[in-house]
Amino acid sequence: MSSKLKLSRNYFITALFAFIATLGLNVDLSLITSLDNFRIEGYPITRYAEVSGNLSDAMYAIGTFFSGFSGNSVLWLCIFFALCMVFYRAAAVTDPRILRYSAITATAFSILYVVGFSINKYSSLIAITGSVMAFLKSFTAFIGIALVFYGLLAIFFDKVLAHDFDDANIKNNSLIKKMSIINADRKSFLWCCALIFICQLPYLIVYLPGFLSRDTVGQLAQAMGDSVLTDHHPIFMTALSGIFIRFGIMLGSANIGMLLYSLFQMIIVAAAFSYVLQCMAKQNIHVYIRAFTLLFFMLYPVHGFYSITMWKDTLFSIVFMLLTLKTIQMVSQPETYFNSKKNVIVFALLCVALFLTRNNGQYISLILLPALLFFLRKYWKRIGIIIGIFAFSLVAMGIISAALDVQKGSIGESLSIPLQQIVRTAVEHGDELPEREKVLIASILPYEMLPELYEPTISDPVKAQGVFNDAEFRSDIGTYIMLWARLLTMYPATYFEAFLSHTHGYWYPDIDYWIVARELWENDYGVHYLRIVPTFIDNVFSGIFVVRVFPAVSMLISIGFAVWVTIIMALVLMLKRHRNMIIVFLPALLLWLSCIASPVGGMFRYIYGLFLVLPLLISVALQDGRWCGYHGACSAVERICIGGVSAAACCHKAGG
Repeated sequence: MSSKLKLSRNYFITALFAFIATLGLNVDLSLITSLDNFRIEGYPITRYAEVSGNLSDAMYAIGTFFSGFSGNSVLWLCIFFALCMVFYRAAAVTDPRILRYSAITATAFSILYVVGFSINKYSSLIAITGSVMAFLKSFTAFIGIALVFYGLLAIFFDKVLAHDFDDANIKNNSLIKKMSIINADRKSFLWCCALIFICQLPYLIVYLPGFLSRDTVGQLAQAMGDSVLTDHHPIFMTALSGIFIRFGIMLGSANIGMLLYSLFQMIIVAAAFSYVLQCMAKQNIHVYIRAFTLLFFMLYPVHGFYSITMWKDTLFSIVFMLLTLKTIQMVSQPETYFNSKKNVIVFALLCVALFLTRNNGQYISLILLPALLFFLRKYWKRIGIIIGIFAFSLVAMGIISAALDVQKGSIGESLSIPLQQIVRTAVEHGDELPEREKVLIASILPYEMLPELYEPTISDPVKAQGVFNDAEFRSDIGTYIMLWARLLTMYPATYFEAFLSHTHGYWYPDIDYWIVARELWENDYGVHYLRIVPTFIDNVFSGIFVVRVFPAVSMLISIGFAVWVTIIMALVLMLKRHRNMIIVFLPALLLWLSCIASPVGGMFRYIYGLFLVLPLLISVALQDGRWCGYHGACSAVERICIGGVSAAACCHKAGG
């Protein structure tokens, strides 16, 4: 009898959680001014005000809360039963570490989602803090979403830890032989490279000779001697684009140079993707992971568009992907990796290439290399050589820049968030600011124009040349730092909202911002489109990203979702107690942080490299034993390990 009561209680709790979660998913967090959504017996609550002559404040508040729900649909009944099954399955998870990790992560994701919704829709937290009822709606959504995330994460973590991915590949040897195209030999490398290149080719045919962005037109002006050479863009990339265009002009048309650049970049992209697949095959990563990675490299439309765009971000992202791959190899098998001098040189050259292709690359390397030196201090001599080559390259590039009289870019480029915070404060609290603060702000920015210039997600309007007084700021940096600090103490909430508004594109999944620049910017060098296909084909390619309106599929191009997946993969390693491998996620973290400080919130091309390394990070989380070279050789050790730990984990405990 008691067991039946216990079972009934479990069913009741499961149903209760499912109802609360359904309620949280259903609530509309928008600021609703009309109460027509709150209907009683078919009439809005305002109808009762007409009959009774008034509507009490309490009734108005209640109506405001209930008008946020619209659950009169059979689809919500289906969602309720689906969530019942989720929570019933999650209730079977008993590992306290899984439950703890799931609860903390679910809470964090739910907060990010609720806050992100308000910021994305209103550029402020007003949908949460605007009123008591707004807060109650947000809290309801937070609880419901957190419960959903908790249930899904608990099931996912439990499945991942229970499944021995390191043995799965061994059981599928016949399948591996059938899919020989993604094996580790040279023939497979060439076949994969060719397939990926062929998949990119239609984009070039449709948009012949490729895309030329506005930024690159500015670089070309510098490379061709029509503009002052600055370090706003890496001079290596400026020179590279100029070389191709000059070569094309020598052959009779700048279009030839643009076409050659597109083909050059397509080959680099295809070869790099194929090399990653080859390395995964050498580590015997599960064939399904490799197959999905190949399909991702072949069919993901962003690759096709970016491979024919002349800008720095594509090559930077390729270098970043290769650097992450080499970091994984170094951390997982340091003894083997450092036995090869070639590996040391390659890693150093990738660090150099990272800052040659984009300016923020040097900051990633400047943090990554000391971190590797600390965690792998046993190999300090080899890592010291890498640091030495990197430092020498920085000095050499400084000397070259001085010899070419490269002008320093505006300091405002590195002050996007502080400038946005100061400007937002001036816009929202201009009448309250002391005269001294107004004068200081006006000395570096056009004070009266700030309401028109301020855009919450992009700092370009306020730091543009002719708007931000770079010389005045440089003349007394300390004074302006103190100005920023004083305004922070006066208006911390405004600063916080400015920060969230400028960065939410990199942590909130549901943003809608452009992915690719399908343009060939007007230029003075004769680069122009060569239309060789019917217009409707162009329209088909241009409409590819309509997928973002479809549920689930839209997450394939969501920056925030990619960041969340990266976090979940890192947590999988933590749950496996393989903390020594967590450092392989450091490059992705550093790239994300550099994007947070960038001029534009939610710019896909800035963080494109994270999407490229996701297959690698997923394979590390699911099969880090493969990267560490165990390949199932620890079965004897596994038998003496404490219940349920995988062979890879045992090898870690036993020292390999």
